[in-house]
Amino acid sequence: MNKNVAAEQLADGTVVSSHNIEIVCAACGYDLEEAELDADKCSDCGQDLGLKQSVSVQATSIPAYGEA
Repeated sequence: MNKNVAAEQLADGTVVSSHNIEIVCAACGYDLEEAELDADKCSDCGQDLGLKQSVSVQATSIPAYGEA
C-alpha cells in the first residue's frame, strides 16, 4: 500500500513536508492493499503477516510557502 501525503502548513506556521508511506509484507515484499492489512496471513506468500513500513520524506531548502 502506498499513501502519498501532500505538504501542508499548520495553523501555528509549522510546515509538514510531503511524504510517501509504503507498507509491504515483511516476508515477501508483497505490496498490500489497505483491506489486507488486518489479515493474519499474507495473500501472496501465505506466511504470517508481518508488516514492513518505509517512509520517504521530500526535503527542500526553499521554504514551501515562500516564508523564511
